[in-house]
Amino acid sequence: MSHDSSSEDLKPKVTDILHLDVDTDPYKPDPEETKDYFHGFSDSPRLVARTGHDRWTKTLYAYGWNETLVQHEKCYMDLEDPEIIGKWCKDLSMSIIEALGHCEWAYFFPIRTCLREDQRLQRSTEATILLVAVKPASLEWEDGIKFALSCRDIMRKFMIFDVEVEIMEGQYTQHAASTQLEALLGPTYPKTTKIIQPLLSHPGYSIAYLEDRPGEGTVGLHIKLGADESTVYGLTCRHVVCGGRAKHESYKPSADDRRYHISGSQGRLGELQSKLDHLLGGARLDLVRLQDPIEKWDNWYQYDNPKNISPPTEKGRLDLQRLQEFVDYHTSVAQVLKDIEDRKERRIGHLAYYPGFSISARQPGYLRDWALVELDVQKFTLPPANTIFLGSLARYSNPNLELELDPERPERMVGPRSVLKIGQKTGLTRGILSSIEAVVRRPCKDGPAEYSWEMLIVPEESSYFSQAGDSGSAVVDNLGCVVAIVTASNKGDPIQWRGVPDKGSSSPLCVRDLKDQGVAPQDADETPASEIVNIPRGTDVTFATPIQWVLDDIEDFTGQKPRLA
Repeated sequence: MSHDSSSEDLKPKVTDILHLDVDTDPYKPDPEETKDYFHGFSDSPRLVARTGHDRWTKTLYAYGWNETLVQHEKCYMDLEDPEIIGKWCKDLSMSIIEALGHCEWAYFFPIRTCLREDQRLQRSTEATILLVAVKPASLEWEDGIKFALSCRDIMRKFMIFDVEVEIMEGQYTQHAASTQLEALLGPTYPKTTKIIQPLLSHPGYSIAYLEDRPGEGTVGLHIKLGADESTVYGLTCRHVVCGGRAKHESYKPSADDRRYHISGSQGRLGELQSKLDHLLGGARLDLVRLQDPIEKWDNWYQYDNPKNISPPTEKGRLDLQRLQEFVDYHTSVAQVLKDIEDRKERRIGHLAYYPGFSISARQPGYLRDWALVELDVQKFTLPPANTIFLGSLARYSNPNLELELDPERPERMVGPRSVLKIGQKTGLTRGILSSIEAVVRRPCKDGPAEYSWEMLIVPEESSYFSQAGDSGSAVVDNLGCVVAIVTASNKGDPIQWRGVPDKGSSSPLCVRDLKDQGVAPQDADETPASEIVNIPRGTDVTFATPIQWVLDDIEDFTGQKPRLA
């Protein structure tokens, strides 16, 4: 339970005064302490000020076979003290915010720190501190120590003792659908952009569980509900985020049952890191091969050339420069991936809505398989929008495709048409959306099998349009109109084809008419063999749910009309 503060709480207690009386004044750190105090933290931030009066000394240990002396590294540990946790409250935080005043601070939080030797924690060095990060080069010790002491006084007024305040230089770095990665995007290295696509904030990025459990899908669209302009949701499939819960269960926002999700599972992140490591490994070998003769010429042969070695060409120097830029760029990308290895660094939001996994009463034959995740918009470089990043594909003059909703457009289209999707597993793929829809049969353990209509997409350029992990991806036409969301492929039980008209039928839309008339798939006439779509051997087809069905069901379930963010 949080400590309930009042005006009396803000007055120093006798115990507070006793603590203040016995403290020794803090001292100004020397240059070595300023530089090395936080050694081990990311980017080795500089110390600004700390309220602790104990003198700091650099501690070393012998490392490796040759016992090289290296400095112990400082690391974070989670805060476990129930007394501090119980007393920490909103009023305390607001008081600290007020105390920091005009200081250009980035964040603060109570945390445990500890030194470690290699990977072994030195438990005797554990300390609980209030860590405050300020903008680099914005605060000197003389002012910093005043802020630090004020913060310590506030904690003591809230009966939190033995917690010192430490101020370091640092900044709030946004991760998740990673803003750092997006800052590195450019047309120069399209292959690398394709590799890191699953962690970008364009629709098509990965979504997985915060807890360590299997399962990963794709956020296909960013939407808003009703008149609410501040909240943005990511649309994906229910089976991606339901956590193995019973099929009849539905979910609506609950403060008591928050289910958090992240961008990219650990396995997916490791896969991306391996691809980058492979690129970097080969490039670094080539770099050494090009550097060696040029460095030898610059350092020796141009002055003394007994072997009559030819000088490097301008082309050789230009190749070296370009390769060095390639290595530097990919090293930066690899570092960003390393920085977000912790799952919590990639948290993008929490589950907001999903219906029971059932056939819709409003639309016969439609399986309700959607979910909305409320996104933390602060984790995005810009407010989440609906732009698909196409890269430098030759057929597109603009690398970005703006998505739109046109409820009437799918109904106006007759015959197969070209579509594309971006999923976290297979990236950008193209396919042909058949005018004939498939019927999927789903056996039930506790009742008769269920049947649903599914759009059918045949791959255009490869053996697949989607794979496991692409569920939730938006399927769009060449103009950016959203047609459907990916739900499955045909790896598994055979598909029953029904409701396809004979060749002599006068209505090319009679399949759609059957749905509109409330005819369930199992009640439609069986498809004549002559009308079954010819799927090449080895080709994987994809099933998708019409987007308008999904949007209609979202409105029914939430009571709010969905629209693109």
